[in-house]
Amino acid sequence: MGAWDRGLYSAAGVDPLLRRPLLLIPLSIGVTVLFMLVLSGADGFGAFLRIEPSSIAAALFLAIVPWFTDAARTFVWSSFLGRPVPYGRLLKVAAASELGAAVAPPFVGTVPVKTMLLVREGFSSGEALSLTTLSSLEDWIFYLAAAPFCVAAAGTAVFSDMQTAAQHTVRIVRWAALAVAVLGVVIFFVRRRLRGRGVSSSLHERWARFQRWSRGTAGDAISVYRLVARNGMAPFLLTLLLTSVQWGCRYSVAAVIVDGMGLPARPAILFALQIIIYCLSTIVPTPGGSGGAEVLFALLHRPYLPGPSIGVVTAAWRFATFSFPCLLAALVLSCTSLRPERRQPVNDASHAADG
Repeated sequence: MGAWDRGLYSAAGVDPLLRRPLLLIPLSIGVTVLFMLVLSGADGFGAFLRIEPSSIAAALFLAIVPWFTDAARTFVWSSFLGRPVPYGRLLKVAAASELGAAVAPPFVGTVPVKTMLLVREGFSSGEALSLTTLSSLEDWIFYLAAAPFCVAAAGTAVFSDMQTAAQHTVRIVRWAALAVAVLGVVIFFVRRRLRGRGVSSSLHERWARFQRWSRGTAGDAISVYRLVARNGMAPFLLTLLLTSVQWGCRYSVAAVIVDGMGLPARPAILFALQIIIYCLSTIVPTPGGSGGAEVLFALLHRPYLPGPSIGVVTAAWRFATFSFPCLLAALVLSCTSLRPERRQPVNDASHAADG
């Protein structure tokens, strides 16, 4: 395991990242409550409390089913590589990844934290990255397969609302892009100033180390993908099935909440809108999509829900799919240890798979 891998393997690289969401969760809940008050007024609290308890319980359960399916998907691929990680540990990885995603924009998602945690389980960084990106590939295959269903279920009227939602999101992205450009210019001039002070040799050395690590990581990842292309059809089909169960549960949360309020659920339309929201929210630059996710949900569901209820449903949906999983993950990680068992790192993916 190289120096960069050891840095990822250490607790110093992961644990602080998992503590930061604890500060953002109350802020996210506050944004959700404010959003509900703006859309539904003071009566929103009463309507929220009148949701059927059984529906709330079902929504919360459906929201955490992805932990179990995600852990199962990773278990399938780690077994394929010949180094299965205990399922219980992969559940902790799934919970920690959910918590880590709360501090990242939606397009980043769980990839960085999950990759680091898999490195701590003994995989090389390239193999850990390939396991994580395989999950992302399976997700997008599911979305593309579901796209015709979404269009048929939601109807053409939803496209005007999608356009409005996209316009709001693009405005935010423009400001974020400007901020990134300004930051890039600042870094450029700082590097030039440091180079003039003789610090360039240290920077070049670190850059060379990073390049060597990147080449090794890319080589390991390519080896894993070659193995999957050659021998991985059966596990790939199994994980695709688990992916369908995973997102089928998560995207049914809104329909369960609406039904619990005694409103017409229209499950096919609500399910389709959830997938559309997920795809649009990937361009929201805020941590966990806070603010943007609520706006997208309200704009796209407005034609299908009575006016006063839209704020309550939005708040309940956001709590079930974001705040509750993060709170539960924080509780799980506070009661258990993420310290990895002593495992030999997987240095050769081909040997691992053949073994």
